[in-house]
Amino acid sequence: MTPPSKNAVFLAKGSYRKRRMRDFARAVPLFGVVLLLIPLLWNDLSEPASTSGAVVYVFCVWIFLIILAVGISRAVTTNQDKAP
Repeated sequence: MTPPSKNAVFLAKGSYRKRRMRDFARAVPLFGVVLLLIPLLWNDLSEPASTSGAVVYVFCVWIFLIILAVGISRAVTTNQDKAP
């Protein structure tokens, strides 16, 4: 049995990257939940966190997640995936 050559490619780069992007797309909701729960940790007994700061943070995270989802969907979608 001969060992594989150093130049052997087991998966095509395009399909491999698409699979990794799809895996990342599956992890984005979990990442979003963690980011959206961070304002709950801001509460300190000596000095309460400002509500307005938390609301601005939540909307910034929300916009970031939307932009991230659009970027991932464009990276995964190709002309072959689109319906005629």
